[in-house]
Amino acid sequence: MNLRYPSIQELYSAIAAANRPFDESDCRRLAEFCTLIQIKNSRLRGHILTRRTAIESWGWHLTGSAADDATQRLSAIIPLIIRSRINTPFYGSTVARIRWQLTDHGRQPLLDELIPPERILATSQNQARIISDNKEITVSADELLYDDGDLLQYLIETDSEHFRGGLLASVAINELLRVEILEEWIAWARKQKGIIQGIDRGADTQERAVAEEALRNLLRHNYIISSDLVEFQFHQIANAHSGSAFKEIISELNNAIAIALLGQANTAELPRNGGSRAALQVQRLVSADIMYADVLATENLINSQIIQRDWELNTGRTDPAPYFFRIQLEEEADYEANAAVIREAISAGIPLKKSEVYQKLGLTQPLNDDDIMSVNYGV
Repeated sequence: MNLRYPSIQELYSAIAAANRPFDESDCRRLAEFCTLIQIKNSRLRGHILTRRTAIESWGWHLTGSAADDATQRLSAIIPLIIRSRINTPFYGSTVARIRWQLTDHGRQPLLDELIPPERILATSQNQARIISDNKEITVSADELLYDDGDLLQYLIETDSEHFRGGLLASVAINELLRVEILEEWIAWARKQKGIIQGIDRGADTQERAVAEEALRNLLRHNYIISSDLVEFQFHQIANAHSGSAFKEIISELNNAIAIALLGQANTAELPRNGGSRAALQVQRLVSADIMYADVLATENLINSQIIQRDWELNTGRTDPAPYFFRIQLEEEADYEANAAVIREAISAGIPLKKSEVYQKLGLTQPLNDDDIMSVNYGV
């Protein structure tokens, strides 16, 4: 990959190429630019990490009849899709190849390949033009392909915008401007050292040579010895107070990038501790509207292209699947209140699912070989 930032005109040309009609579009150059700014801007990469971490902190479950069997088949693929589809908001689309293998539990999906954005030519609502094995192919989310007894499915998602490129294409212009201003700021800072003018007032050749050597060593020794026939004058060539303008402009551009990716500018560092409280802290670093949009899009993608396909391949039926994928966001739990509700439900004879009871109490359901601590009360 060429690590040189494009010019503004080159970026505009890449955006124009990506937004041609489906059969003529080529998003690869724009995707390369969008990947490059992640490599070269550590702050922007941190914002992406924050959003990805928030997404990966979600809890999820399948609900409905036959959900337990489906969970067993899909427990490996679903977390990978949740993580991978972050490309959709950032690049404008996600394309992945899913391999449905025949196992003892039925047809089970595996993530065969997440197509890199730099190999995606164009996407529409259910089609994609990609580079595979050095040739261009058009794939559809609606069809299944056979490969050595396995079935191949292409999972395709777009951000449904009327333009291609995603959020990174939007912030790429801000990033180019930020780098340009930063370079000017560095050049201005160098000029703060000013220039030293030597004035010859009749010195001979040896005295001038001594003065020149003294100037070359001035910064290292912090003093010079010269003839009174050589005068030194120091000149400032940049206004010392104008540097604040550079800082303000860069700060505004950084804030604009953060708002685009996270919905807010003042982003704290990721918490170092683990657990559900840490997950909740990470989720709060992403604004509620963006988080909610990610939740809805992920649920729709998995239910329409994985859950429904799992139902059809493992039952031979084409009616809507009776089980659904749901995301469960971390919330501040009042375990004491939950315990009271559970106690009342048990007293009323309401049947409760054991796994949900443990979850509401913030506890891990013990396995058969776990060392169990229990208290026996006398009657």
